[in-house]
Amino acid sequence: MLTKQRLRGFGMNVDEICFLYDQGKDEIVHLFFMCPYSQRCVDVVQNWLGFQVCADWSSIHRDRSLTMFCRQIRFAVICALIYHIWRGRNLARLSGYVPHPKSVVQSIMWEMRSRIRKQGRNLSLCNLEWIKSKCLW
Repeated sequence: MLTKQRLRGFGMNVDEICFLYDQGKDEIVHLFFMCPYSQRCVDVVQNWLGFQVCADWSSIHRDRSLTMFCRQIRFAVICALIYHIWRGRNLARLSGYVPHPKSVVQSIMWEMRSRIRKQGRNLSLCNLEWIKSKCLW
């Protein structure tokens, strides 16, 4: 990922300020784990799905309280969240526009609904109930 940190590594003279929040360094660790913008996006996802998004995202696959399908949806949501945070950073860099965290999560919800509806007839009752409780249907 071409962050300002990497550009400086190539010898370019650029500032270190994060595009999204004007504080912190524009580097991967800050962008995904420390940036207040990213944290607001994560908070909205956590409130929506009711689970903690932590640095150990692989733990989602080990949560046996949910079906494999529900764990896959959670994992897909986190992957989409990473993409949308990176996309928001690029929009801020290129056009000065920073998407609101709620609109980021609404985009993710729409993407998840589309994926789930393609598999609709193959879902168990347990999975359907979970999907409806999370407003994904």
